[in-house]
Amino acid sequence: MREVAHELYAGVAGLGFPPVASISAATVGALHIDPVSHRALVHDRGVALAHREFAILHFLAVRAPRLVPPGDIARHVSPTADPEAAARGVRVAIGSIRAKLALASPEGESLIETIRGVGYRVRGEP
Repeated sequence: MREVAHELYAGVAGLGFPPVASISAATVGALHIDPVSHRALVHDRGVALAHREFAILHFLAVRAPRLVPPGDIARHVSPTADPEAAARGVRVAIGSIRAKLALASPEGESLIETIRGVGYRVRGEP
């Protein structure tokens, strides 16, 4: 029985989902993220995000205003993936998230700030 449980855990971990889901909502300025309903809002406008994008944005929002290195984000969303490849994937996903947040924002504001060589953070004010 233990072997089956271990195999099941390994199979689920291989899907790239975080090992422990956070259910705490996060609000940073005009951005509100509700993981229970899987909704992200900017100025009360819905933002259509893929599961991975949503997980990344929520991870950044609950840590705001701290900077989060891409490697930390990658370990959260893809714990079993190659660290370098996962970090590159995070960088690509951040670009997609930025574009979607800008479309939902009346001013096209960028809510994700990049500190080159350090990491990302969600800003409360543009």
